[in-house]
This record gives sequence, structure tokens and C-alpha cells, in this order.
Amino acid sequence: MEINIAKIEEFRKKKRLPMYRMAAMCGIPASTYHYIMTGKTQPRMSTIANIAKAMKCEPIKLIKKEVSK
Repeated sequence: MEINIAKIEEFRKKKRLPMYRMAAMCGIPASTYHYIMTGKTQPRMSTIANIAKAMKCEPIKLIKKEVSK
């Protein structure tokens, strides 16, 4: 399961939020937010839920859909 980084960044940029402010809204350290956004770590479901809450959307909206081959 992968998080849709592009969707989160699109939201952040649309709201003109610096990364540290978005991280604060999500209740996570700025360094953790950075690692998630750069793909260095996959977030826990609780972190995905926190990001979704900050974005006012359902957590499932942040999960990349797997493409069947």
C-alpha cells in the first residue's frame, strides 16, 4: 500500500502551507513529514488518518490504487 504523495503536495501547495505547517496540522514532526513526502518511509495508518483529517478527506483518498496487470 502506497500513499498518494502528489495529492498531499497538491493540497499543501494550493493552501500555500510550508512543509513544517502542514506537518503541524497533521500532528507529526516536520522530519517525519519530509521522509514521507520524499518516499523514504511509508506512514502508519494512524499517520495517514492524521494527514487525511488535516486535509478534511477520508484516509482511503490518500491511498494509491494498485493497477492490475
